[in-house]
Amino acid sequence: MPNPYAGEQLYKQKIAKLCTNQLFEDKNSLRIGWCYDPDLKKNRLAFYAHINQEIIPPPYPWPVNEPGREVTFLEKNINTNEWVHVEMAIGKKGMFMSIDGQSVIVSRNIFSWSPEGETTYFKAISYFEYGECDKGDCFGAVQDMDFYIENAIMDIPNFPWEKNTCEYTAENISFMNTNFEFTDQGPYNFFAGKSIYCSKKSSSQVTVSNLPYEAPFTVIEPEIIVNFTASNSIFLKKGFYAKSGSHFSARIQDVEKPIPVIILEEPEYLTPSVCYKVVNTNGFTFSLYKDASLNEWVSGGNGYIVGNKACYDIPNYEEIPNGKYYAVSLFSNECDTKSTEHFIFKVSKKIL
Repeated sequence: MPNPYAGEQLYKQKIAKLCTNQLFEDKNSLRIGWCYDPDLKKNRLAFYAHINQEIIPPPYPWPVNEPGREVTFLEKNINTNEWVHVEMAIGKKGMFMSIDGQSVIVSRNIFSWSPEGETTYFKAISYFEYGECDKGDCFGAVQDMDFYIENAIMDIPNFPWEKNTCEYTAENISFMNTNFEFTDQGPYNFFAGKSIYCSKKSSSQVTVSNLPYEAPFTVIEPEIIVNFTASNSIFLKKGFYAKSGSHFSARIQDVEKPIPVIILEEPEYLTPSVCYKVVNTNGFTFSLYKDASLNEWVSGGNGYIVGNKACYDIPNYEEIPNGKYYAVSLFSNECDTKSTEHFIFKVSKKIL
């Protein structure tokens, strides 16, 4: 596998993360990480977590040195053409990750809220901004990696589940001892590529004494809106109960896996028609600034897409002096948005 980061293959990259968020920041996050081993010519997989991380308002210090960061490499090294099965879980009492049966468990009271009462929610996100870096840390996976959620099991969905893709949560969704009760966090909309199942029995032998109903249960309280959509099937088993005054719908229709935006190549030089190489994009905006402070705008607007090229024709190109500028570009399709920022040069002729 070629190194996509020009000598920075030892940085710990993130493929996917499961986290709780406050104020748009990750409070607690569990990530599957990888870094390239040039000797083995393989990717090393790792457990990587931020635990009870303090929310720091911008501007952020760098390097960030908060306590609670934990990294553990598992003895699992793969090629980019291999699939690996990963299980991830996050809850009040700990985090869990298993990579093909090799497990890491963090047992700690990690699920805390801010005393100011900001909304906290679960978030599942993946990183595929090919080659993008922020402050020296590269977040993207290499181009031919892929990732999808096969099974999502939820026991307290009173925190919204945020996806960075369109109406698609997982192939299969199961609810286990779940009580939909907070109107200010609805409506609850769940989309599954295959099936939704209520109510799953717990495999745990631990007796829980403070459950509001007899397990297993999935209960929708009055005034709560819950909508299930799945491609193949929706199972409402014993323990499922929509109370009088609640609003519940179950719909079988095709739920297609969304296609992510991929940025393959950024232009190094400013030309009358500045173009990026992209995949799965039908929307593009370009902005040119004097420098990285973004204080002085030079040119920009909506671009156009031709095949795998996203281009913007600069109307005042001849008026822009030669020099070093900063470009900010945003790419989108119906389900995804990606952005990139980079330096770009205008010269009288291209320097070879």
